[in-house]
Amino acid sequence: MEPLNFPQWPEVLVQSALPHGLKRSFEITVRWYLGFCRRGRAEVTVQSARDFIAWAAQEKHPGAWQLEQWKEAIRWFFRTAKAVFRALQISSLQLL
Repeated sequence: MEPLNFPQWPEVLVQSALPHGLKRSFEITVRWYLGFCRRGRAEVTVQSARDFIAWAAQEKHPGAWQLEQWKEAIRWFFRTAKAVFRALQISSLQLL
């Protein structure tokens, strides 16, 4: 899989319909994940996301609900990035 590049994710998250508290939680988790990638010189990929979750579970010993919330934040990040990318592709095609 190609590395993901989604620099506008904070703006997209702010504009999402998610409840404020969930937005804040997702923001913290996504920043944590991206920092994990940066520190480990890893690309932003599904595999690095899996590695991050495995590392976080082992290091932080979260409850099941907390681990699921971290996973959901990462899922939101990847799903939304793909949706934004598809929308941009469609927009550029319409300009032709």
